[in-house]
Amino acid sequence: MGNLSEFCCRNPECSDYGKKGLDNLGCHGYSGKDKKYRMLRCKTCGKSFSERKGTPFFGLHMSEERVLGIWRHLAEGDGIRKTHRLTGTCLDTMCRLAKRAGQHAKAIHEELLRHVEAQEAQFDEMCNFVGKKG
Repeated sequence: MGNLSEFCCRNPECSDYGKKGLDNLGCHGYSGKDKKYRMLRCKTCGKSFSERKGTPFFGLHMSEERVLGIWRHLAEGDGIRKTHRLTGTCLDTMCRLAKRAGQHAKAIHEELLRHVEAQEAQFDEMCNFVGKKG
């Protein structure tokens, strides 16, 4: 069945919401086109959710490999139109995937970088750029 300690309850009303490694989750089936994603149930609140919930892949109907390939192109600086030509993916889908990746990255950034106080800031590059412009 696999290790469930990396998952947490996704129900905001549950007392165990967001807490990993509590042994409060159990697998009770599979979802997805190929039935390869586990459905998890919280023993505390009784709510069920897919193991993909809370990830940028939740609700997508294309393979993870294809989505990751698209995101790799975008991360390398390839534009939406170039990535569309290389992957054969619809332009609207490309825009939705780019937006989804950005929103997920922002959420992770805000979660991991809370309560960070800068002790020092340097503007070296900015001064060089401004100085060369006159």
